[in-house]
Amino acid sequence: MKMLTKATAMTRVLVSPDLVDLISAYQDGVYLDMLPFLSVNIRSREPSCFLFWDEDGDDFNQSMAEDIHPLISAWLADYGMLHLPILFARLPFLRDLVLQYAAWAGEASLLRWCHTAYLSLDSLELLMLATIAVERGHLHVLELLRACGYQEPVNVHDAIQSGSLPLVQFLLQDSVDAVVPQLLHAAIATGSMNLVTYLLDRGDALSANGLVSEAAKHGHYDITLALLARGLDASALTIDMAAQGGSLKLVQHLHDVGGYDCTTLAMDWACQEGHLDIVRWLHANRREGCTPNALRFAANRGHHEIVTFVHTTLSSEFWKPFNLMYAARHGWWLVVQYLLDQNVCAWTPDIFHQVVEQGDVPMVQWLHANQTRLGIDITWTANVVARAASNGHLEILQWLHQHNPALECEPWAGCSAIKNGHVEVVQWLMAHGYTGVVHSAGIAKAIQGGELLRRPQEYMVAPNFDLKEALLGAASNGHVRMLRWVLQSNMHVCACEIFHQHVEQWRRDDLVKYVLCKKARQCEKHTNK
Repeated sequence: MKMLTKATAMTRVLVSPDLVDLISAYQDGVYLDMLPFLSVNIRSREPSCFLFWDEDGDDFNQSMAEDIHPLISAWLADYGMLHLPILFARLPFLRDLVLQYAAWAGEASLLRWCHTAYLSLDSLELLMLATIAVERGHLHVLELLRACGYQEPVNVHDAIQSGSLPLVQFLLQDSVDAVVPQLLHAAIATGSMNLVTYLLDRGDALSANGLVSEAAKHGHYDITLALLARGLDASALTIDMAAQGGSLKLVQHLHDVGGYDCTTLAMDWACQEGHLDIVRWLHANRREGCTPNALRFAANRGHHEIVTFVHTTLSSEFWKPFNLMYAARHGWWLVVQYLLDQNVCAWTPDIFHQVVEQGDVPMVQWLHANQTRLGIDITWTANVVARAASNGHLEILQWLHQHNPALECEPWAGCSAIKNGHVEVVQWLMAHGYTGVVHSAGIAKAIQGGELLRRPQEYMVAPNFDLKEALLGAASNGHVRMLRWVLQSNMHVCACEIFHQHVEQWRRDDLVKYVLCKKARQCEKHTNK
């Protein structure tokens, strides 16, 4: 009887609504092995014709390398391809992504399995599998896709940029040689001698203009000499171009041969492109020198060593003051610090605003500590504080508040921080009264151990921004963690509102849609209708 009583009590605990809700919140109703796929918002790549902007292939490649490849490769190693149909049934937004991963990683066996055991690849459209395979230089994947009947036009320029000669040969096997001169410029830019030689042997390159100059501007010594040896037009070639390209060997060769023009542009361009070895060599071996632009060019590109070299090599009277804001906007703080220290450029308050906006705490501290010596006065506005919040710089916000507890912040800061996915910053803004009327005492008690607020909407009495607009922005930007955090309750905005408007606007199948759909189904406003 005691055992039965214990079992009954244990059962009541295990099936209690609180425990079930807690487990569901963490496991999200999927198998344990699938939980890692719910940790980051992974989006498949879409053709630019469906977007308001051109999707950046570099961002996709970075996401593949840093997020997707570790997840999918580890999962496949543990569970194998036979488990994929279950994964796709539970998390359907992963199907296209796994196929794109296979094309990206060169996993032809995965694509072949999908084609024969899951879905026919020739039934798919606009999935960019061929484009991804070409960009990655995977000829075997492209051949498989075509053998499976998958249709998608590809760009030969993408193949050239991949540097794969076999892939370029495959794509050009049925094309006319008239396209070769156009492709040579792209091949030269890659620096692949094999590609350049293949295209030179195949078509009439003598009709193409500017190839020698192109090779020099890209710093390709061997290719430049190969083009010269074939008799291509070199009338426009100068030492200036070679200096811009960064090949000291080519600069020295043209200098030794003679007959190639060299002007102050050589050192100016070398400074701009960061070629310190060429700057030093030109200074020691040529008489043309540079213009005052050289220091500005180097500063604007963040080349600290070149800035110090040219500044200390030539007299201070030679240099003309210039605006430091370009360097500041790009975060070249070593350069900014040096030029301010040397009194080369004038101070403007916007420099400090840029430091705050970019979240560089050491630079903020350096400027603050050296105000008297530099003869500057550091101030900041509510707008600057809001931009720091918008960019997620919590440490900067804490520093600003420490040095001015009475500082103000623009009302749009909370909205922007939510749109950009900065959970901890939003909580900090709430705790310091920058998001409108809140239960400040309750927040202080709830977060005293460093925890995140649970059900943060319930601490918002009267937000000073449009919370629905902010959450729609977070959804469109893919910030799943923010959506999960704010939508733990529906006091001001519920998940079903965000779900329906987001899906209607974007029609994109990803983790955001999945999370919003799950939360919408659990929403009292939704389920009671």
